[in-house]
Amino acid sequence: MKIMYCHKCGAQIKEGSIFCHKCGAKVANGDIQPQDLKTTTGRTKQEEESVGKSVYESYAASVQVAMPTEGNVDYGTDFKAFVDNHVQQTTKFQSAEELLDSRVSQKFIWICFGIPAIVGFLAGGPLIALLFGLFFGYPAALLTDFMKGSRVRGAIKKISGKIDSDELIQFLNEHLSYLSPYFHEWSYINYSGTGVQGAVTAHTLNSITASAAKVGTGFGQKQRCFVVIWIEPDGEVPDSNGMKYYFSTAMKFPWPSKYICMVKTTPILQATMEYYLKYSGIEGGNGNVLS
Repeated sequence: MKIMYCHKCGAQIKEGSIFCHKCGAKVANGDIQPQDLKTTTGRTKQEEESVGKSVYESYAASVQVAMPTEGNVDYGTDFKAFVDNHVQQTTKFQSAEELLDSRVSQKFIWICFGIPAIVGFLAGGPLIALLFGLFFGYPAALLTDFMKGSRVRGAIKKISGKIDSDELIQFLNEHLSYLSPYFHEWSYINYSGTGVQGAVTAHTLNSITASAAKVGTGFGQKQRCFVVIWIEPDGEVPDSNGMKYYFSTAMKFPWPSKYICMVKTTPILQATMEYYLKYSGIEGGNGNVLS
């Protein structure tokens, strides 16, 4: 086992890591490996850390990596602070944890179910009210939830570089694990169905979206919905290496919860993707928002 140190922030990283767990920088082939623990004898842990620190300091002085800072927090090397800063700028909350723990109003559901139920009650009593609420209110709530969720999910973003989806999955699992149990293990998402009709439908949808990488995770303690990052080639520019990405949700059960999911996750995913692109050296990492 070797002790390795990030060439950007100096944090000790695990051997075999692709990204630094602290600053998110991609691990370079030349990242510092000051000591091989199998051949080290007679040194205390403090002495080994001292050796690693001195080697890092001499290396860092030569590369002089500049990162944006604000106050006493270096948003270029602290992923959590970077995400929290974005949450503060785009919501009324102070941190990602506070946003995820918040309650999101769903008054529109009561309105969608309530108006038909009142009309039904006036027309024929409690039974008609129940039937009207289910027959008219349920689809209205689903449609309203879909429209509201689509508005808050953020714009499609374009970049001129390539996104390695395998690498992105590892980055998401390493950096968003602190927000468990809201975010779970990230992996590729594909459509699936039960029965012949469901299987045929799933196969058709997977074929239609074959050019897109769908990276997602279950959201919430009960994982009633999935958060998905779509990564696609930019088809608007022929023969281009450009890509675009955007966020969406998929429901396990047909119930209006897309809006809640998007409100709580969009600011965090926006900051995460911005951080990943910017500090992974991907060309065009700042992205262009489509109008």
